[in-house]
Amino acid sequence: MTTVTALRILRDAGCDPRVEGDRLKLDEDPPDELPEAHIDILNTPIRELVTGDKLYAIDEDGHGCAHPDGLLDLSGPLPLNVRLIAVAGTAWDRISPYAMESFPHLFTLAAMKTKARKGADHADQPQLPH
Repeated sequence: MTTVTALRILRDAGCDPRVEGDRLKLDEDPPDELPEAHIDILNTPIRELVTGDKLYAIDEDGHGCAHPDGLLDLSGPLPLNVRLIAVAGTAWDRISPYAMESFPHLFTLAAMKTKARKGADHADQPQLPH
């Protein structure tokens, strides 16, 4: 499932997703087809779609996921190597490895880049979102 699909399901169910501060708010309980655990995992990416701000993701070594700068395209599943994720201007949220094991359909290997380059210059690593 993609974040775009999750947002569509929420809107179709009348949940009226919106962002207040750094929190995702829903007017109604999510429908059964979108379990609360999915919303917990996709909370930050859904906030990005609602606000239109950029979404960044980094792996356990601090390197960008899917793209070198860490920007994500939410039309597909999340990269399997994502560990921290943030909407520009907000704090990083941690994605648990448990989430990937329990809900593999939310993640994809296709978007995963190779492991961190040993001894690489860290100037190309993403910084905290602005």
